[in-house]
Amino acid sequence: MTTWRSYEKHVRVHLLPDPISDCRVGDLETADAGDLFRRLLAKGLAPASVQSVRRTLRAALNAHPRLKFNIAKAAAGPRAPRPAVAKGKLWTHGQARRFLSHADAHDVDLAVLVRLALDTGARLGELLALRWSDIDPAGQVVATTRTVSAERMPGGEAKLRFDSPKSGKPRKIDVDASTMEALGRLRDRQAAEPVADVAQLVFRRPTTLGFQPWRPDSTTHTFQRLAKAAGVPVVPFHYLRHACASWLLEAGLDVVSVSEGLGHWSPDLTLRVYSHALPGRQRELARAIGAALS
Repeated sequence: MTTWRSYEKHVRVHLLPDPISDCRVGDLETADAGDLFRRLLAKGLAPASVQSVRRTLRAALNAHPRLKFNIAKAAAGPRAPRPAVAKGKLWTHGQARRFLSHADAHDVDLAVLVRLALDTGARLGELLALRWSDIDPAGQVVATTRTVSAERMPGGEAKLRFDSPKSGKPRKIDVDASTMEALGRLRDRQAAEPVADVAQLVFRRPTTLGFQPWRPDSTTHTFQRLAKAAGVPVVPFHYLRHACASWLLEAGLDVVSVSEGLGHWSPDLTLRVYSHALPGRQRELARAIGAALS
């Protein structure tokens, strides 16, 4: 019923009033869908809402008995512009250490998750989907091969769903020895539990159906509650990824390596999002060029 209401609203409010509704379905081209998305954005619709309309149009065209080409599927969906991250909203090294010290005393498993997030820059969904087989203690490498998210079902129930990483590509990330030691202690604690987890999840919770990954929403709430208690800025969990990237760039690691570690589609995206971490780099480049020419 919820899905039907969503479809009905999209058709009534966004599709029927649009010029695309005057076209014959068989005459539509991919560019027509792109034009529709741009018009909806110009009307003030958020990119996420335009994506929802796109899914409705795609479903409607998929249901056409003789249509062989779905323009809504072929057209590139709208993408929200990524603003640069403000440095003032990120944890400092000292704030990160203060949080970890507090978490080690009050929720040691979450402390491991946060330490891993700050070390790898991985997304929360990627971290919660980790299995012990994704971790190589000898090589001190963590492989992000999938992600987990909560999908809303009819009636409001949330179901966890595994997908490929957001970038579409698994990646291997080197981690610090102290992070690997913290993971080792977590595994030792799990090995001492009376019931084994056959899925070998790193971050898990018991349920009536066996062990499940931690839920992203409840994990975020716990993280923010501990941040408040630790006396550090309460930020979204995703800001740990931003902090990691900023620290690496400020330490002088090249943008290409940071981009690959984060799973960005292009180093250009990394430069735009984390421009605050490179404030003096242009001056350094100018001096290097000047020295070469003198």
